[in-house]
Amino acid sequence: MLHEFLKSIKTARINELVSTKHDVTQPSLISDSVTFFDSRPVDRKIAVLRSNGCSWAQKVGCSMCGFFEETCYTGVTKDDYVQQIKSVFDSTDFTDVPVFCLFTAGSFLDPVEIPPEASQAIFREISYNKDIKKVLIESRPEFIKSDVIRELKEVLGGKTLEIGIGLETFSPEILSHCVVKGFTLPDYERAVKATDGLADVLTYVLLKPPFLTEMEAVQEAVGTVNYAFSVGSKAVSIEPMFITGHTLVEYLHSRGQYSLPWLWSLVEVLNQTYSPDRDIRVGICEEIPPPLDAAKNCDSCTSSIYSQLNKYNQFKDISLLDGMSCVCKSEWEKDLAFKDSRSVKDRIESFLSSHGS
Repeated sequence: MLHEFLKSIKTARINELVSTKHDVTQPSLISDSVTFFDSRPVDRKIAVLRSNGCSWAQKVGCSMCGFFEETCYTGVTKDDYVQQIKSVFDSTDFTDVPVFCLFTAGSFLDPVEIPPEASQAIFREISYNKDIKKVLIESRPEFIKSDVIRELKEVLGGKTLEIGIGLETFSPEILSHCVVKGFTLPDYERAVKATDGLADVLTYVLLKPPFLTEMEAVQEAVGTVNYAFSVGSKAVSIEPMFITGHTLVEYLHSRGQYSLPWLWSLVEVLNQTYSPDRDIRVGICEEIPPPLDAAKNCDSCTSSIYSQLNKYNQFKDISLLDGMSCVCKSEWEKDLAFKDSRSVKDRIESFLSSHGS
């Protein structure tokens, strides 16, 4: 079973991390970038708190997620969390920085990962800063409940709250067996409804889960973007796969059994889903731990396309992606033409049987 294989990849590393000491008074990352907000490009601050970790990652975990590396297995207290957020404000001038992205290695709304008294204390600290206009947190859908969000919104005041959900894919089979997400589409839809009138939902869409061809990956991402908007998500971020250690995707990639998506595929998904009334963003690997490898084209055009994608995120102008071309586009087209006649289930079973599982 794929769940057991996933756990076998991570077990030794988690055992090492249990004895690792972290400074739980300091975030694991504070960084800056530019985003689109209030109809213009603005600066945003990103902080990744050291937390008690994703509950799903500690049971099984998603096939591509290595964020468990940032987990503090010794436990993080309310006072630790408050000190972390204070350290962000001590080191950051939020003047002209209206967007604050507050992430963890899991779910901000998970009461085990971050106790409610800690999350409320964090939001209270944020509420004191008048320059911050929007706060983005992330959570698995099972922790998104109207009463919890309402309480946090009361503490936060009039600031906009956005909640990111890693849906990844709208196909139940791929969600369960390729990404191993640990929740269902009805779970996601219930979470979106729970935010109604309280917070905006940002849905993350994964480009190229394992065991999919390049064309299947494009089609799956396009379908997922459209599905997310149809059920009430206010924004979508298309996240091209990247490689982190001690994951199924890294295992496959290191053995030549998985290839990262082309950036041409990312551009294709954008071209097929963009409209002026949709808030569609692109993930550009602002991650911790840093990826071992990421989506790319050839050496000649990769950096220039990333540059244009960054500009797209800042201005939401799809014309910035017009006219891009390179000789490697023909190789991408060959990959798009490749077909695998086997079902996804058969591909996974073939992989497991070849690895003694």
